[in-house]
Amino acid sequence: GGFKKPDGNFQFLRTVEILDVAAGTWSKGPDMLMQHDYPAFAQVGDSIFILGGHHPDAIEGGPQTDPGFTFSERMTLLSGSSMAGSWREIPPLPIPRFAKTAAVLNRKIWVMGGVAYTGQGLVEYGRVDILDPVSEKWTVEEDLELPWPMAAQAASVWKGRLYCFGGFSTDWINP
Repeated sequence: GGFKKPDGNFQFLRTVEILDVAAGTWSKGPDMLMQHDYPAFAQVGDSIFILGGHHPDAIEGGPQTDPGFTFSERMTLLSGSSMAGSWREIPPLPIPRFAKTAAVLNRKIWVMGGVAYTGQGLVEYGRVDILDPVSEKWTVEEDLELPWPMAAQAASVWKGRLYCFGGFSTDWINP
């Protein structure tokens, strides 16, 4: 996905490119169903998930005026293949946003934070949405939030605990 043209406008792509680390070569994978830029990504077992991103119609200006979108998709790798498969639509994110992150904890995908332009301006999110990759149902825990709204952060799971690092926020809290 993603792409910025020399004139500064965006042209979002459906393109998937695969790096074979051992061989040091690139190849083309199956195109996604929709154009994505700045989505969350996760892999659970033999499935790859692409979750939301910038809205494909947002071609000018950058994140200060770009809405997010909720479209999400999944590709299940075929047995014996490093990247063969096809994409299919899955239930959308509960709230449209980009620059969020995802991590897998207890075989569920935790999607955290993000940002999007709304009618009220640029909104950063502290929300956490959880996708069960088996049932493909979202859980929205109203009382589960990040310590503050954040976007473009990294996330990792270590020893059964979920961590978020860095990113940006207009609502920083000094510890």
